Amino acid sequence: MIFNVRCLQLSICILLSATNLFGGNWANWRGPDYNGSSNEKDLPVKFGVAENVHWQAPLPGVGASTPVIFNATVFLTSTKVGTDQLFGLCFDRKTGKEKWQVAIGSGTSDRSSASFANASAVTDGRLVVFMVSSGEIAGFDYEGNIQWQRNIATDYGDFAFLWPFGTSPLLIDGVCYIPVLQRDEVVGGHGSGDMLSYILALEIKTGKTVFKMNRTSKAKRESLESYTTMMPYQTDNGLQLLLAGGDRLTGHDLKTGQQIWFWETYNLKKQFNFRLVASPLVIGKDVLICAPQREPLFMINGGGKGDISKRKWKWSLPDKLISSDTCTPALYENNIYLLNGEKKYLMKLNPKDGAVVWQVPLPGKVRYFTSPTVAEDKVYCMNQNGTAVVLSTKDGKILNVADMAGDAIDHPIRSSMPVAHGQLFIRTNNMLYCIGK
Repeated sequence: MIFNVRCLQLSICILLSATNLFGGNWANWRGPDYNGSSNEKDLPVKFGVAENVHWQAPLPGVGASTPVIFNATVFLTSTKVGTDQLFGLCFDRKTGKEKWQVAIGSGTSDRSSASFANASAVTDGRLVVFMVSSGEIAGFDYEGNIQWQRNIATDYGDFAFLWPFGTSPLLIDGVCYIPVLQRDEVVGGHGSGDMLSYILALEIKTGKTVFKMNRTSKAKRESLESYTTMMPYQTDNGLQLLLAGGDRLTGHDLKTGQQIWFWETYNLKKQFNFRLVASPLVIGKDVLICAPQREPLFMINGGGKGDISKRKWKWSLPDKLISSDTCTPALYENNIYLLNGEKKYLMKLNPKDGAVVWQVPLPGKVRYFTSPTVAEDKVYCMNQNGTAVVLSTKDGKILNVADMAGDAIDHPIRSSMPVAHGQLFIRTNNMLYCIGK
């Protein structure tokens, strides 16, 4: 794989600019700016299963993956009721018609609340890459023709995770980056006991390995596990790959995966159950890390070389309410939107010092697993029973509450709600909704 570094940096600067390069698309898990926000306009506020629904399409089974949207196409992965089969699905964004369905792999979780359709797809507008928790990953064109397929758990060893593997691929300039931050011991019958964590880079056109780089950590047991997605991170020395997990934050070279710097640790008590789920949030040169298990946030100034652990964090808050165990925060108009899904609170924070601008209790009695989406002065989030909530970014006022799942709540809903082309997309256990015009 030949990299033109200057062109690469230019293309990523465009990707990270306030104006989405693809204009209205949501081509990866956290959207056009990798931070859960969009510059979309004319988005719906009032909706429900029988209100303001442009179309709805039945799904074959449950899944935690968030839909990704590119122009007139919607992609997502799914399980299938009564089987162990895992599928990639393609829908027409304008009509909701299923265009094609392809088998990706197989596998089921021994945990009733988890599925193997966790990773969100990623697309460059020509090819789409699907990945499932069994390690199967495959590339397809927009007509559903397979371009390549492989199983990285077969190629590099069975995954060693307590929960099904759940990171989503990051796509930059034709290369998919996939972190596998796992245990070095057998867990739940998986793993070999001597596995190393690593970062894998694959060509989107061929699926061939660009590099595989081991990623070390001092963490122990479950604290080695990370379900986070890598993020692009612009430093004074160029664009890097940002990765959180294993009790540390690291910056890596795009071409080789080589670790450039590391900071540790958000695990101040050296706990062994500190698996990381919420991905890091990039705010300029700063990075927000959400420590798990009701522990604090940490705002870090990253970059540099080698061990930067002596660099004190910019701020950290001891309030256990201002925390997020599983929900990745969003950034919108230079404000942080943090969802404490366990306590059912949404907060707006000032990134300079973490000061709370407002905090609002959310409706419902069950947990929120989804990450918030923010656009056009509105925050969208949904709890595990399918209660979708719309709030104002100005003051946290609740603008709409809608039950989108009805009685189909036998499995916790974990899919976040992307926005694209003036529409909102909601995935429940058995249905995909397109809300808006």
